[in-house]
Amino acid sequence: MSMASAVVHRPSRPPGRAFLIRSLRRSRSRRPRCGLATHVVLVAGTLALIVAACRSSPLRGDRRVVDDAGDTVTVASPARRIVSLIPATTELLFAQGAGPAVVGRTTWCDYPAAAAAVPNLGDGIAPNLEAILATRPDLVLLYNSAQNAGVAERLRRLGIAALRLNTDKLADVDRVGRLLGGLSGH
Repeated sequence: MSMASAVVHRPSRPPGRAFLIRSLRRSRSRRPRCGLATHVVLVAGTLALIVAACRSSPLRGDRRVVDDAGDTVTVASPARRIVSLIPATTELLFAQGAGPAVVGRTTWCDYPAAAAAVPNLGDGIAPNLEAILATRPDLVLLYNSAQNAGVAERLRRLGIAALRLNTDKLADVDRVGRLLGGLSGH
């Protein structure tokens, strides 16, 4: 028997596991190697981007808001001391968990029961400016009426953000609720 006849020819079949492993090893050897310094830079860069994304939260810093009277007001956000002179906004703030930030309310703000513990500053239309200032607020919420225009302007001149809001329609609840949630951080 000759040597040539001893060679067995096998039919072709899909590559086996050993073939795949050899192929992977060859492909790894062809790609450039990255050192430890490169990995450290990549990880540090990724962490820096994550931290920067977390810090750019819209809940922190100054926000420019256009109130329902059309006035553009800069509000420090989140507001820490809020005077709410509209019953609907008082209820929304308490519902959102911002009740502890409410430092003043009107006579008509009687819900929820926890609102009764907040100092009563009188009426919400043409309110007492001195009573408002005594609470040292950083945000005052006023009903959008002509009687409150002068009070809002005086508060703004004193460096206190004052928003005049409409709360007459059911459609206002969602819009005002979102606004208050963003301004109060809740």
